[in-house]
Amino acid sequence: MKNKTQELVNGNEEEQDVQECDLKNKGVLGSVQEVTNNQTEVVDEFTEILKNSRNENTFNENILYRYYSEVGQYPLLTAEEEQKYGLAAREGDLQAWRYLFKGNLRLVIMIAQRYQNQGIELHDLISEGNLGVMHAISKFEPEKGFRFSTYAVWWIRHYLSNVIMNEGRTIRIPIHVNKAISRLLTVIKELSQTLNREPTINEISDKTGQSIYEIMDLMAYHESTLSLDATIRSDQEGSDFYHLVSDDNADDATEILIGSEKLVILQSFLHHLEPQARRVIEYRFGVNGQSRQTLEKTGELLGITKDQVRYSQMKALARLKEIFDENGIELCDILS
Repeated sequence: MKNKTQELVNGNEEEQDVQECDLKNKGVLGSVQEVTNNQTEVVDEFTEILKNSRNENTFNENILYRYYSEVGQYPLLTAEEEQKYGLAAREGDLQAWRYLFKGNLRLVIMIAQRYQNQGIELHDLISEGNLGVMHAISKFEPEKGFRFSTYAVWWIRHYLSNVIMNEGRTIRIPIHVNKAISRLLTVIKELSQTLNREPTINEISDKTGQSIYEIMDLMAYHESTLSLDATIRSDQEGSDFYHLVSDDNADDATEILIGSEKLVILQSFLHHLEPQARRVIEYRFGVNGQSRQTLEKTGELLGITKDQVRYSQMKALARLKEIFDENGIELCDILS
């Protein structure tokens, strides 16, 4: 086991056979879409280490420590490197794929650790998170302009949330995390009152001294305890989805879209909308420097009725949902 692990992690330059993987037969791995746009699929080396260790009943703290140490050898990628390797990986460059994948393994560990105590072992969470990175690579489009690490976060969380929900366990948030969430919501509320608008995630970070990812993880914990109607996650554009996103009273301290990297993703797709629909979304969700507005105020600004704003918003969201689905992104994740 040790020799195999060392060979994989040291990035043995000898070409290894890349075989088609049936991920459904790999237990801990589950199934995943293509990891590149080529005809081949790449086996997740580090998830294999975790899987094999568990199967041999030798998985323990030493294995995790060794995994952490080896993952820590790989540097985080710059924005330029993400773009470079993302483009190359899409063209079938296996080495570029590996660089992009390995450069985000520490991100998986960081997020997976925050999903502990929910009925799933940490090594299973890491395995699922690694699948999220693989999926993100297969869907990443560098020309969209946003960071790969930002895009990967959503897929990592998506896979972690799914495995927790599929296990059917009740989410148990530790007391110290609940206290941290409470403090964060208080800060967001205070900033909202002081600024007379929703604070950006950078402003929240400056105020709390926490990193952007720490804040986003706390919010993910908070949001994971909320009961959402199943139609939000379904492929159907049910009325409950529109009720959620069109609620005039939805302004809440937990909604920190403005200034967060979610905003970058949303903005990159707005050019697909008609001019009026784009303006409606900008006003309703505070995009492109606009303050969030009610249906009535948006109508006043655009010279149309409240009902016309509502109708335009529904059509725009339906169009955005189609586009986001094509790019493997959950629209409600971005608007939440």
